[in-house]
Amino acid sequence: MEVFDHASALHHAAEALRLSRELGDAEGEAFTERMIALNNLYLSQYAEAMDAAREALRLNEELEDTAGVATAYDLIGTIHLDRRELGPALENSIHALQLRERLGDRKLISYSKINVGNAHAELGQYQHALRNYFDALRLFHGSEDKNAMASTYNSIAPCTVKSTTTNRR
Repeated sequence: MEVFDHASALHHAAEALRLSRELGDAEGEAFTERMIALNNLYLSQYAEAMDAAREALRLNEELEDTAGVATAYDLIGTIHLDRRELGPALENSIHALQLRERLGDRKLISYSKINVGNAHAELGQYQHALRNYFDALRLFHGSEDKNAMASTYNSIAPCTVKSTTTNRR
């Protein structure tokens, strides 16, 4: 059984990127740049992650792929959040959410709501975080994504405690 590691994934992604460029496949290139960004994020290689995410954003904008643009903004927001750059994290996550709301994909809207909630929580804006988390749960209602629902509930619990503690002061 092979063990997944992000360094190997980056090697394979580099090959996919080379092939996409050779084929002139901008959609494949944009997708691969997002995968490179994610793997670099998991390795805490933030500069490389941001470069790849911004390249994915550029490519998706050229392709006029709104879903891809939203995913790139979400990824950029996540990178900022991981780096504790909370203003840009919130700004990019909100932009992704707005794009996804225009597209109407409930599942992707819910993921963006969670990211917006995470940024608000890190900023100490617990009521805003909770509003986004509960919105995400409503959107997940009836879906099969039980992992996302469980993760969202796990985000709600500490936010509720912190919100209650903050309001008592």
